[in-house]
Amino acid sequence: MGLLLVFPLIQSQSRTDPSLCNITAEVLLNCLRDCQPLSLTKEPADCLNGIETLLCSWLEDTSDTGRHIPHKQKENAAAALVALACARGSLKTFVHTVHLLQKQTDLGSLPVADVLYRLLLLEGGPGSPSCLLGGKHIVSWGYEDMLPAPDSNTGSSSENKDADLGRCLTADGLYLYTTNSVGRGVSKLGSGLHGTLRGFVYCRNEELEPGWVAFGSGILLHRPVSFDNKPHSLFQVIDQNTLQVCQMVPMPANHLPVGSTMSTVHLSSDGTYFYWIWSPASLNEKTPKGHSVFMDIFELVVENGVFVANPLQERTILMRKEGESAKSINEMLLSRLSRYRASPSATLAALTGSTISNTLKEDQAGTLPFAHCIYLPCVASLSYIYIF
Repeated sequence: MGLLLVFPLIQSQSRTDPSLCNITAEVLLNCLRDCQPLSLTKEPADCLNGIETLLCSWLEDTSDTGRHIPHKQKENAAAALVALACARGSLKTFVHTVHLLQKQTDLGSLPVADVLYRLLLLEGGPGSPSCLLGGKHIVSWGYEDMLPAPDSNTGSSSENKDADLGRCLTADGLYLYTTNSVGRGVSKLGSGLHGTLRGFVYCRNEELEPGWVAFGSGILLHRPVSFDNKPHSLFQVIDQNTLQVCQMVPMPANHLPVGSTMSTVHLSSDGTYFYWIWSPASLNEKTPKGHSVFMDIFELVVENGVFVANPLQERTILMRKEGESAKSINEMLLSRLSRYRASPSATLAALTGSTISNTLKEDQAGTLPFAHCIYLPCVASLSYIYIF
């Protein structure tokens, strides 16, 4: 309170003692010059407003009273006001300062080049990189796909056990499309975006045979496991409203050698193109040299009302990455994703890539399978929501 009373006293006393203006302006300029840009943003606004009002009054009184004010005094007051604007970082103060300086036609260059240079180096401020705040986003939620659970009486043999595909998940920006835990059937769930009900099952097809689903270019595709024995069939187009098969996409002519065998490893999409990962040998066969794995990239186009798959490039041979094993990479990924449900602080640390020391036990039952990382292209905002 006492500090706030000082500025009106100085302003009143300076009318009777003009030399006080010059001394005070010079002291303020020397103090504010040592302040780093934006360093006064958290200081009390009342005190900063008092300094601003005091300096502005000395510049505005020139034109109102008509009395002669030494050039050095005006220069110190104007320079101190500029330094205050840089240190405070208030848009209102910047605009007010520019307005007053434009009215001072007799002022030349001010000794504040170093202050402005330091401000320009910040490029708008010391800000922090953009990141998702865990407390503001739901990164996992309970769900029920309403698809029949796998029969425990079947698939007991090791051969059938190895053939289980696991759950396959894709999204079109509004809905999630998921198979059951062994890849059979498909269910359409709301994502909670653009008016959809999160977790609500809009439609399901329990009869769809085991396989993989992928969405891209407005098309929902399905590749059944049985197509591995049908070299002339590549994909099935699934109607997004009924989840029924509406068309079969044939394998491009001469894309595979006649009589060749294949085993699909996975089918995925980046929202535009489809990536078919496969091996020319059965994955259940044990070989000392391992299996060759290839990737074909397709673009779906419509010709005469029929979907046709066009290969985009030569077949790619996938190589195992040397260094960390797949198991260690998966464990590291799952351990980081499990913290998304811990607390807002742990979520923020995981999203920003910072180190987390504690380890939490993850309960996977009844939650969205976070092992599948997909992106939902938001139609309205042209951004992506990541769900694990």
